[in-house]
Amino acid sequence: MDYLDTPVDDLDVPVDDLGRFPGVDAFYEYRGEPGSDDGPPIWLPVQQGDVFREVSIPGFEEPGSEALAMVFMHPCVMRKGAVLADHITVFRVIKKTTKKRPYERFATTYSAIPLPELLGPESGVYAGEFQIVGTVTGAALDRSNRVMSLSKEGRLLLQQRVVHHFTRHIPPLHDLRNRTRGVEREVELLTDWCEAACGTRGDTNDVVAEAEKEFDEYLSAGDRRDRLRDEDSTNTVVADTHGEIRRRY
Repeated sequence: MDYLDTPVDDLDVPVDDLGRFPGVDAFYEYRGEPGSDDGPPIWLPVQQGDVFREVSIPGFEEPGSEALAMVFMHPCVMRKGAVLADHITVFRVIKKTTKKRPYERFATTYSAIPLPELLGPESGVYAGEFQIVGTVTGAALDRSNRVMSLSKEGRLLLQQRVVHHFTRHIPPLHDLRNRTRGVEREVELLTDWCEAACGTRGDTNDVVAEAEKEFDEYLSAGDRRDRLRDEDSTNTVVADTHGEIRRRY
C-alpha cells in the first residue's frame, strides 16, 4: 500500500496548525551512509531524532527489514553524565513508499513523523512510527550505524508532532524553541568540543567517549551549566568554553 493511501488519524485538527516542512535540506542536518561525507560524523552527539540501522526493538522483530530506529528521548534524560542512559526509548522507522513524495502530501498522518528522502534523493519516503515504540540499551545505538541526524528545526517539528500525537495539543514552534534553547546551546558546545578532540586525536569511538567525559566534567564544575541556560550569562559561558576548547586541542 502506498503511504498516501493510509487513513488520516484525526481530521479535526487543521494541517496548518502544525509546523510547515522547511524542505529536505533544512529538515536534516546529516543523512547518508555512516563514514561518508553526507552521513553523521562520529563526533556528533547522539540527539533526539537520530536514526540508526540494525536496532532490534523487543516485540517488534521484522525479518528482512532494515531495522531502522529513531531516538525519541530528549537530551536531558537520555544521558547519565557523559554516557547514554542504560535504556533509550525509540520509534521504529519504516519505509512507506519507494516513490518520491513531498512531506505535505502526508502531513495529516499524525501518528508518525514523515521522513522524505531519508537515505537520499531516490530512497522514497520513510516514517518514524509513534505507535511502534520500544526501549533499547544505550549500547545498541552504535554511531557507526547512524544514518541521519535532524537539524534543530527538524527536532522542533518532531517534538511538536509527538506532543500532538499523544495529547492532541499543538504547541507553537516558537514555544518549543524557547524551551529548548538552553539544551541546544549545550549540545552545540559538546559538538564543537568533540569535533576539536577528533581533529587532534583521531575519529574514534574512544576519543569521542573521552571528549564527552571531559566536556561533562568541565560544564558540571561550579555553576557553568546553570549559567549557560541563563540568558544573562550564556554568552560568557559559550566564550569561555570555546577558549577551553582551543586551549586543550
